[in-house]
Amino acid sequence: MKQIFYNSFAFFGIFNTGCTNSPAKTLVKFEDIVAEKDVEELYKLVSIEEGVYWSEKEAEDVIDYFSENTSAYEEQLSLLHGQKDALKEKKDFVNETGLFYLNDEKKLVVRTYEVSLDKGSFVKFKELLVSIREVEEIRKEDGSDENIVVGLFGPGQYNLKGHADYGYVTLDDTTDIAL
Repeated sequence: MKQIFYNSFAFFGIFNTGCTNSPAKTLVKFEDIVAEKDVEELYKLVSIEEGVYWSEKEAEDVIDYFSENTSAYEEQLSLLHGQKDALKEKKDFVNETGLFYLNDEKKLVVRTYEVSLDKGSFVKFKELLVSIREVEEIRKEDGSDENIVVGLFGPGQYNLKGHADYGYVTLDDTTDIAL
């Protein structure tokens, strides 16, 4: 009985060791994914903070961006490799730049950007509806003259359509943003 228990323990010990987060392996996989332009795998590989809008469409945008801008891709890889080395050496590191970063748990994370209304053109509204490629809508009600955060977004190209009801008039507008 002890022998079986010991062998089981050894098996689970090996299994758990193989499942630990490895930034080096993650970065190799990231590089392969970008080289192969595998949108689905990039989307699966990264961690997305709760409440952040980022889909496979934006993953495709990022891969296209890296394909067209090799210097930006090389800079991203340099940042990630620096973070990987700092994690390995248990040193402090900066993860505030780049489209992706490694967090303290050694996970590859999508950078988050807060998108808010331009204060220069702000007017109180009863309802604001923002559509993202007509797939998802963000609804805000009873807007004040404070900063109105439309939402949190990951890197990519977005087409936002706004519909604002001011009580006395409704306005529609469209804008493209690149993050």
